[in-house]
Amino acid sequence: MQVNIIMEHINCSFSKNTFDRVQKQLKFVLKPNAKRHDFAFTKLIKCGECGASITAECIKKYYKRTNRNVAYTYYHCTRKLKPCSQKPITEPELELQIRKAVDDVALPKTWAKDWYKWLEKDELLEKQLLEENIKKLNLQLQDLDRKSKLLLDGYLDQVIDPETYKIKKNELFEEKLKIEQDLVKIKQYGSSWLEPFKNFIGSALSCAKIARSKNTSHDLAIMGKTVGSNFFLTNRRLSVCYNRPFAELCAPQPAQSRSTQDFEKSRAVGGEGIEPPTLSTSMIRSTS
Repeated sequence: MQVNIIMEHINCSFSKNTFDRVQKQLKFVLKPNAKRHDFAFTKLIKCGECGASITAECIKKYYKRTNRNVAYTYYHCTRKLKPCSQKPITEPELELQIRKAVDDVALPKTWAKDWYKWLEKDELLEKQLLEENIKKLNLQLQDLDRKSKLLLDGYLDQVIDPETYKIKKNELFEEKLKIEQDLVKIKQYGSSWLEPFKNFIGSALSCAKIARSKNTSHDLAIMGKTVGSNFFLTNRRLSVCYNRPFAELCAPQPAQSRSTQDFEKSRAVGGEGIEPPTLSTSMIRSTS
């Protein structure tokens, strides 16, 4: 009853003209959005000539002979920064180049197994070293506590003058504070490189699978952002600046005369950055 009264009040409060305008606005608001194309590679690449982003558009072409419309996707420069002479590239051609860029840093399965084994050994070694360092620092803290107690006893027995006591006490306090900070760092970051390296092996191992699978454009784009940055398109050719340590997987092939024995020695040598060092795929395949 109360609802009917409210509705009657509302109907009486608006004129027919106002009601029609409200209905028109509601139809506009509730109108479903037009279907948008989901282009996989638009946020991955920039123009090599002007530096603007690469966008995409779908163009339909009618074929009278077969009486059907065919949609083609083209990627091209947005030209939002300055005039640009770069021509568009078809999606299949661009996708093929991205697949190659990802596949070039793929890690062979046989080598991934070896790397996982080395990682397991390193994890055990890191754990051992971590425990030893923590034990060593805890012993140093105990020694400092003992010295602090002796210092206090000497001060209370008036063997040590107040000025000397104050200086020594501050020295012991600063030393203890430094050791406690070292302990926190070791516990938090002692083996911090192991997890990133494990993730790197997994990603490098997935490169080949994603690059060679069909209908994986969005997965391919995600992997592209993982392995590289600064994708540039110039004269319909894609160039990539690989992220570390993926860049090491596509390093130039070493001299063919290099022996397998020399290579086996080199792979155990630690390098700058993530440990153990990554090796080029070309090197791997040439010595397998």
